[in-house]
Amino acid sequence: MADGSESTLDVQMLDPREYLTGNRRIVVDTSALLESREGYAGGVPQLVMNCAEKLEKNPLVIPKAVLNELTNQTSPWRVRKDPELAKRAKQAKDLVEDLVSDGFATTDFGGFKDFDADPEFTTIARVASEMGWEVLFLTADITVKLEVRLLGKREDSSHAAGAATSDGLVEVENPAFMLAKGMSKKRLLADKPGKADEYDRLSGVLKEWPSAFGVHPKPKRTAQVRRASSRRREAPATPFAPSTALRPPDEALAVRSFPGEGDEASFERPGVSGHLVLGERISRGKEGSVYEIEEEPHLVAKIFKKGKVTTHRKQKVELMVQHKVWLAGICFPESTVSFEGEFVGFTMRRAQDAHVLNDTIFIPQELDRLYPGWTRRDLIDVCLSFLKRVKSLHDLNILIGDINPNNVMLGNQKDAWIIDIDSVQIEGYPCPVGWDEFTAPEILGGVQGLRSIEHEYFAVAVMLFMIMMTGTFPYENSGSDDTIQNIKSGLFPYGFEGKSERDLQPPLRWLYVWSHLSYQLKGLFWNSFHRDGSRYQPAQRVTVEEWISAFEDFKKNLNNRYVDPQSLEIFPIRRKAEGGAKLLGCPQCGRQKSIAQYSVGDGPDKEFRTPSACNECLPHCQSCGEAREPESLEAGLCWSCRSARRESLDPTRLCERCGKPFITHGNVEWHERNHISIPTTHKTGPRGTYPAECVPKSAAKASTTTRPTTTPKSTGTTRRAPTTPSETLGQRIARWFKNL
Repeated sequence: MADGSESTLDVQMLDPREYLTGNRRIVVDTSALLESREGYAGGVPQLVMNCAEKLEKNPLVIPKAVLNELTNQTSPWRVRKDPELAKRAKQAKDLVEDLVSDGFATTDFGGFKDFDADPEFTTIARVASEMGWEVLFLTADITVKLEVRLLGKREDSSHAAGAATSDGLVEVENPAFMLAKGMSKKRLLADKPGKADEYDRLSGVLKEWPSAFGVHPKPKRTAQVRRASSRRREAPATPFAPSTALRPPDEALAVRSFPGEGDEASFERPGVSGHLVLGERISRGKEGSVYEIEEEPHLVAKIFKKGKVTTHRKQKVELMVQHKVWLAGICFPESTVSFEGEFVGFTMRRAQDAHVLNDTIFIPQELDRLYPGWTRRDLIDVCLSFLKRVKSLHDLNILIGDINPNNVMLGNQKDAWIIDIDSVQIEGYPCPVGWDEFTAPEILGGVQGLRSIEHEYFAVAVMLFMIMMTGTFPYENSGSDDTIQNIKSGLFPYGFEGKSERDLQPPLRWLYVWSHLSYQLKGLFWNSFHRDGSRYQPAQRVTVEEWISAFEDFKKNLNNRYVDPQSLEIFPIRRKAEGGAKLLGCPQCGRQKSIAQYSVGDGPDKEFRTPSACNECLPHCQSCGEAREPESLEAGLCWSCRSARRESLDPTRLCERCGKPFITHGNVEWHERNHISIPTTHKTGPRGTYPAECVPKSAAKASTTTRPTTTPKSTGTTRRAPTTPSETLGQRIARWFKNL
């Protein structure tokens, strides 16, 4: 054990005095001081009594973080929450203070702000290894034990970690036993809030542990599984009954325990049952975790979290499994999964080599990096794949409900996989979850009862828009950060047929993308999202079939030899060329057909003009970002922006009477141009009166001084931040190793 030998017993007892001589030290964890288990309670005080003589020369090391954790456990809130633990923490804190007072322990390692001792243990172990010292950690925490032992193994140091027993010895477990305990703890941590960091630490250690110590988890029994017949011979799934009435209220089901990595669970589907072994966890969400299944690379298992197993969820999954819906690109539940006789989840197909939209094409930089050769045709293919899979579900009376970019994955063949399908709405079982961004305006704020197909159509439209606009939400740039308000207001910022929100102006990049969509698609999007649109109301929403037709037409049109080449670009550099305009190469950069002529005038006076360079080479207005001819810019602004600026108030010039901006930029320029003194106050009327909004500052101040002002009083209890130790971490560790 500590000397490198391995025991066939689960545990081995150490005499702590072995670690109080020479280049050895004992470090104490909070869990060791709080021990209350039979056989371990009082272990640290007894150890001190047994080793008092040696501790006078080589005191226990209790990091400051341990003392801080004990102090935290005695706070009034903790006392109310767990009075028994608070009582033990108080006793442990008193013990530490007594030990320090008597010279049996030191707490000078760490700072006043350190409240997590675990990271310090690994730091101590690592620095000790570098200095050639050996450390025994007294702890009941298997995570710390595993980390310390593994670090010692890597660096060929005899670090040990164990629990102090009631008779003052130290119990150290063998590697196989520690591995089993670590796996068990990992399962417990899997769904505990706030334990993600420890879970990840534990996962890393357990992955390395078997090869480091030559031990492996006990082999799992693999039951004889009767294989299902080939899916190709399966009859098409029968549609679910149309949803007409909401099922009785959902209720939580009590489940004793949930499986984790390496655990064996049972599965069942029509005509087939057996056992499976959960592999590595590949994702974790609000409802549960998804695991690989050993020896079944095409399947994964979703295991719900504690508290997330309900009557609706169980009945719905069982119903879905019975229907045997095996559709390409849809991760539908195929088998129920039980653990210790209780329903805990289901298996489903694995989306091979696929990634969620939110991590790929919804991030322009990632889109460029992952799919450098893609054009607009590829995005259309993704939309069509998504639409056809949605339609296949609708044909079976299934509403997805929770459409969002985390539930759609993009595969290698531009195929859209629909995942996390267990939340769908079928036969009166509602879809209780969903993102606000994909929720129709009439049900925002909470879905009461069942969703309708029209609700789904709104979510489908949002998804299609975001695919074509690479992640841009339709109501982004609608003047507010409030998503719900933006959807309810129907302020769609993009224009169509001369209709647009004058005060809203999306960034130029997205206006270019919007410009190159087909006329039909722009019309469907605008009428779906704008409050004045003809397809805005639920009954008029665009169906999946209409979208499929529109995207197929768009794709076909892009194959036309006369198409504007910029329409094929995912991020075009200019607006779509007008009819009759010539497309030319840029004389500066040489890029072919990057310049489009633009028209001036109307009717018989209409004429086309040619920009001197492409938008990439022309200078840009500093205000609107549009590419402009150099001679049209003044002070970096184009004509329209200069015009708008002239109409706006100059915020740097404040009225001397009321203290507010009062004069426009254009008025200032006129005075300067005519060498006339610029006014310093609002302009007076015919009788020398000021406008109503020009209230003298003295009057305004008087009206606002009715509220008494108070000066914050010092409480007299402000604590100064502790002085930062001048020693480095390594120096402090070295000091207490040398007992200085």
